[in-house]
Amino acid sequence: MYAANPDKLVEYGIKTRKKPGKVPPPSKTLAFKIENDSDGEGFEIIMTAKDDVADSYEWQKGQGTDPKDTFTIPPMTFFRQTSKTVFIDDEVLKGIRYFYRVRAVNRNGQRPCSEAVSRVQ
Repeated sequence: MYAANPDKLVEYGIKTRKKPGKVPPPSKTLAFKIENDSDGEGFEIIMTAKDDVADSYEWQKGQGTDPKDTFTIPPMTFFRQTSKTVFIDDEVLKGIRYFYRVRAVNRNGQRPCSEAVSRVQ
C-alpha cells in the first residue's frame, strides 16, 4: 500500500527491508580427508577446510587402474552434490584406488576443484 512511499511505513513502526548484499563466489581452498567407514565397507569423506559462502559442494570421483599408483589421476566424473561436510561412499570395491576432489558452489559461481585425494578400500 505504501511501497511507493517507504517513509510512510516508518511512521507506523515498520522497518523497510534491507537490500540483499551480493555474496561473492567461493574462493577458499578446500581440504578433506578420507577414512574407512566404521562398518569396514566404504569411505567416510570429511571436509577439514570449507568455504563459508558455499551453498553446496560438488564432488567428483575417479577409479584408478593400479591400487599402488597414487600419482596418475584417472578421469574424474560427477559423483555427488551436497551441502553436508561429512558423508559416506559405500559404492567402492576392495582393492581399488578411488580418487576424489571437490569444489565449492554458490549462486554466484564456483571455485576450481581441489587437489585429488585417494584411498584404497
